[in-house]
Amino acid sequence: MKMIRLAITTLVWTVIALSQGMGQETTADAEVLVSPVDLLQAGRLAFQKGDFAVAEKNFARFFSDYGEHTEAQEAVKVHRPLYALSKVGIGKYAEALVLIEQSLQQGAPKGDNPKGKASVVDELKFWRGICLMQAQDWVAAQEAFGEYWSDERHEPFKRYEALLLFAHLYLMQGFAQEAADFLKEQTPKMRSKAPDAMGRAVVLRLHALLQLDDGGHRDEALRLLRSENADMGKITQLISFQFQILDLGARFLEQQEYRKAILCLQRVWTKRHLLDHQQQRLLDLQSREAVLAKQKDRQAARFQIRAIIRRVERELERLKQVEDFDSGLRLRLAMAFQAQERYREAALVMQQMLQNMPADEVVESASLALMQCWMKIERWPKVIAAADLYEQKFAQWDGVKHLPEVLFLKAEAYKESQQAREAAAVYGQIAESFPKHPQAPAALFMQAYMYLVQDDSEGAVYHFDLLRKSYPDHALVEDADYWTAMALSFVSDYETAEKKLQQYAEKYGEQGKYAIEAQFRLAYCVFAQGEHRQAVHGFGVFIKNHAEHDLVNEARLLLGDAFLAEGEIEAGVAAYRKVEVKAKRFFEDAWFKIGKALRLTGQLDKMTAHFEGFLQDHPESLRMPEAVYWLGWVDRQNDDLDRAKQRYWQVLKTHGDDRDLLAIEDLVAALPKLYRDTGEDGDEKLLAELAQLKTLAEARKLRVLALRCGWAIAQVHRGRDEKSYRVALIAATAGLNAKKDPTRIVVDCAQAQLEMGNLTVAEALFEQVRKWHPAAVQRDLVFAGLAKIAQSKGAQQQAIFYLARAERATASPQRLADLKLRRASLLLALMKPDEAKDVLDSLLEDPGGSSRHKALALFASGELLMSIGELRKASAYYERIYVVYGKYRELVAKSYWRRGEVLEQMDLSDQAMEVYSELVEREDLRKFEVVALAEKKLQRLQKEGAGL
Repeated sequence: MKMIRLAITTLVWTVIALSQGMGQETTADAEVLVSPVDLLQAGRLAFQKGDFAVAEKNFARFFSDYGEHTEAQEAVKVHRPLYALSKVGIGKYAEALVLIEQSLQQGAPKGDNPKGKASVVDELKFWRGICLMQAQDWVAAQEAFGEYWSDERHEPFKRYEALLLFAHLYLMQGFAQEAADFLKEQTPKMRSKAPDAMGRAVVLRLHALLQLDDGGHRDEALRLLRSENADMGKITQLISFQFQILDLGARFLEQQEYRKAILCLQRVWTKRHLLDHQQQRLLDLQSREAVLAKQKDRQAARFQIRAIIRRVERELERLKQVEDFDSGLRLRLAMAFQAQERYREAALVMQQMLQNMPADEVVESASLALMQCWMKIERWPKVIAAADLYEQKFAQWDGVKHLPEVLFLKAEAYKESQQAREAAAVYGQIAESFPKHPQAPAALFMQAYMYLVQDDSEGAVYHFDLLRKSYPDHALVEDADYWTAMALSFVSDYETAEKKLQQYAEKYGEQGKYAIEAQFRLAYCVFAQGEHRQAVHGFGVFIKNHAEHDLVNEARLLLGDAFLAEGEIEAGVAAYRKVEVKAKRFFEDAWFKIGKALRLTGQLDKMTAHFEGFLQDHPESLRMPEAVYWLGWVDRQNDDLDRAKQRYWQVLKTHGDDRDLLAIEDLVAALPKLYRDTGEDGDEKLLAELAQLKTLAEARKLRVLALRCGWAIAQVHRGRDEKSYRVALIAATAGLNAKKDPTRIVVDCAQAQLEMGNLTVAEALFEQVRKWHPAAVQRDLVFAGLAKIAQSKGAQQQAIFYLARAERATASPQRLADLKLRRASLLLALMKPDEAKDVLDSLLEDPGGSSRHKALALFASGELLMSIGELRKASAYYERIYVVYGKYRELVAKSYWRRGEVLEQMDLSDQAMEVYSELVEREDLRKFEVVALAEKKLQRLQKEGAGL
């Protein structure tokens, strides 16, 4: 009898799928036949078609009705295998196993070829193992598959199926180690002979190693992964393999073996890549299955391909259901990098997530972690850019959770990059939009603090007070109380600051967070109010009680200042000498203050020895040029100008390219006077030497030295040739780095640009100085320049704001008065007379103010009073100017004229004529235009008085 070839394969970890596959082609029940021949013929025909249900029904009828007949025994022997395999096909494994055992005992049917690829014995022995598996007789099933594998006469594809099932049965019995060892031994032999089975064996081996899950086996799994990485795309069950890799990486991550986790996770493909790859694999498999369907002698291979197709389809469906596959993978990888402090790599991974993946919880969490990584490596622009992208992606997303935290990090990045205004705005956004969020109080506090950094103490005090009102029980209220006092002291309102500090001390006592600092600041406020004797006591008590505190050296320095203010120079110097070397800044301040004391007392020899000692003991100090400056100053007092020039040139030539050295500009600025004192051609000699050094510096690419020489050339022209002065500074602006170059030079260049009308360049330089050097000595010039620019743009209110800031920053009484006059003028122009009057009154009441500024303040006050109709008071102010401040002739002339106009408006024509007459009769005022106007006005009034 011609034997029928049966082709069925199995899954490595499930046999159920096979039975489902075999039952796919079931047809309707055939007509029940009575003849044994018809029954067998119908059974064989159905079997050939793969209709195992019909085949089994007909064979069952035959065996039931005729199986015991003697003449039917040969037919029974021939068809029992088909009957058994039909039962396998419909999932009746227990019944099939009995028939298979009987068939194997009876031997091969006549005509069966043991060497043939589809011999009946071959099929029976293979399916015997399957049936034993279904009966959960793992040991017997494994023996069956082992026997099948060991016999090389069996069909090769089923032999490798048997091998995989043999290994799988180790796992079914809980012998993961044995499964892993067996597959490790067998897989090298499979690579060329059975590549598909090889790939499935790799997946199964990795599965076994993951079940063992200890350090050694995880490492072995990693080695397996690395060895198969190049051929990963050839693995049929690639999605399962990738899930296992992801699992292995997660386990390494959990065990804090971050490098190994990274090695795993970097080998996991993206979901899209996996889907595309396996979809193409599925198309290839379906094409192969279609070809095999047309070849009747290749049905076994066809069923094997169909089993693989179902496996790939299930994996594809599984992967499609995992929505956060990519984001979960990337987050794990980023976590591993982050844990290794490889913040840049972690950030780059999460940045791709934020840029390319759709919004979900994992991507949102990763976005927050992204900013934290950039924060770690201080990439502030990256933090800000990531926050902006987060807001675009998630601000309108329903599931957004981390927006307040993201905004807080953005504000912190602005703060760290010294963009205080931007930081304050974002902190304010958090406090306003998320008032119940845990970070809202901190955001409000930091908003106030950023106002403080911007030198806007009024804004800081307002927001500190808002914090107290909004969150009265929050721990930051104590911080707000302390920093409110500090804000007031920063604007020199030391009296109010002192009261606030006393209130702080009473409220929080010795256990207060800032208790010690508050004691120090109290003494400082007393000192700043001129109460030097009381300050001596306060600093002395602080030093005694807190000898180890960080502020003690600053207290010693201020104690010395207080003694000197009281005229106790020796006591002051003694206090300075106690400032410790470890307090570098205060130690150097103390050293230079001692030098000042020696200068004030005329001890020039000691002063020289003092600063030479500084150069010897602290040659690396950034204040080295300042010490040289004072040594040169002593040389000038001793008429040794050549020695002074030699000192200054040596520092400039040797250290002029060191941008960090302080006071080199002071040396350079002192050179013009030294040269002028040596002769009339001093300027020309100095300009020639500076030009020569500048050329040399440019040739050697010593940019900072060349910049200083260019600035020095400008200083030679300053006050003598203003055009050349500005041109030299404009030339120095090219390539200027406001962040790193000497601030004094940058500000001078910005002012020159402003005076030449280059507002955009000037504004950019001022803003950069404000950003990078908020505490610069020249910050008053910066704010004054910004005020002028704002005024030129018509932004008068902004100009007033900048002028107020400049007033608080300046240490020059003359500049302060000029700034106040400018601000009063703007306030008056904006119809804010009360505010303008307050500013002018402060000038008039200042006992240290110059007579020029008082005269200008009086004139401005007169103008203000005229504008609001207070004519009598205005008249008195104008009169006071030409009575008291006669040396300011132009202002005197204008005051006569304006007083005459006021008197006319008051209908006091006779008195007005007296004022005009006095103006006209003054010979020292004849050159001013208002005199001619007064003559005409006087003639008109005289004619009107005469009735003409």
